[in-house]
Amino acid sequence: MKRIATALVCLMLLMAALPLAVSAAKEYTEGDFTYTVTDGKATVTKLSTSTAELVVPSQLGGYPVVAIGKSASETGYEKKFASLVIPEGVTAIGDNAFENCKITKVTLPSSLTSIGDYAFTSCLNLKSIVIPKSVTHIGKNAFSFCENLRAITVEKGNKKYCDVNGSLYDAKKTTLILYLMNESDTTLTIPNTVTKLSDGALYGCIGLQAVKFPSGLKTIGSGTFAFCRGLTEITIPDSVTEIGGNAFGYCSKLESVTIGKGVKTLTQNTFFECTALKKVTLTNSLTSVQGYAFFGCAKLKDVYYNGTEQQKSKMDINQTNEDFINAQWHFAAPTTKPTAKPTTKPTTESTTEPTTEATVST
Repeated sequence: MKRIATALVCLMLLMAALPLAVSAAKEYTEGDFTYTVTDGKATVTKLSTSTAELVVPSQLGGYPVVAIGKSASETGYEKKFASLVIPEGVTAIGDNAFENCKITKVTLPSSLTSIGDYAFTSCLNLKSIVIPKSVTHIGKNAFSFCENLRAITVEKGNKKYCDVNGSLYDAKKTTLILYLMNESDTTLTIPNTVTKLSDGALYGCIGLQAVKFPSGLKTIGSGTFAFCRGLTEITIPDSVTEIGGNAFGYCSKLESVTIGKGVKTLTQNTFFECTALKKVTLTNSLTSVQGYAFFGCAKLKDVYYNGTEQQKSKMDINQTNEDFINAQWHFAAPTTKPTAKPTTKPTTESTTEPTTEATVST
């Protein structure tokens, strides 16, 4: 009985503490800013300015401002300012913090260490930005769909990132994080040092028509070429072993795809809604095609496969890929020639050796 009583007391104490653990932090308002306070430090949670220039204060309620919270400008007020100044002392900008802003200029502090996912995505008027040397984390698609962004400059001394011709790379130049197109760009040759294309690295590069991959490329991230509506043909080198979900989704002019032998799995939505896709060439290294990898590819007519029909039958293809399944498959010819049957005809008559032709299955 004593053990039961003790257990009940512990349970009651836990239940009493639970509301405190899950309750939202108290918000305060000062001028155009709403904020919370944790350990004596303020995080901006909402912005409501109507001025052309938004200058975030270094203190709110007497507390130092250290962060801009997630979706801080989601209320729509962001449409009313064109210039953004974030003060010294701020170390983090949260996910989606300034998404869809009409800002043309951003000043980031030397104290900043982290820029969240989608932090400045779809800031259509933003033309350039300088990343302080203090930044050690830039989230996924932080600057995607900034259609007029022409240059990212990384301050010298940054140990994590660098810029090359206005595009963003890791410090070793092995990862392309964000490629920025000039208006005249239609083709891209990715540097030979690059082994990885980050998630969304070329997301929404509408004018891009052709890409040449380096022979040492290993990874194409999720959404890397999504909405690249000018691409017509892609050849993925044998060195690539991983292609992320929706990597080529909505590439509406893509007609031909060649997938190298390093790829064993096509993940979900890889070529989702590639409505112009007609031809796919792949190897018998491919063993799995996940859900919706070729969904919405109604024009897909031919799949060229260097394996046999028996090998194809062992491939795990999700049934959502009807266009891929129902295309005409062209299989490799048998590796050995059939042996000719002995003939009883006179040796003076010529015989024709059987030929080996590729087999076709519909």
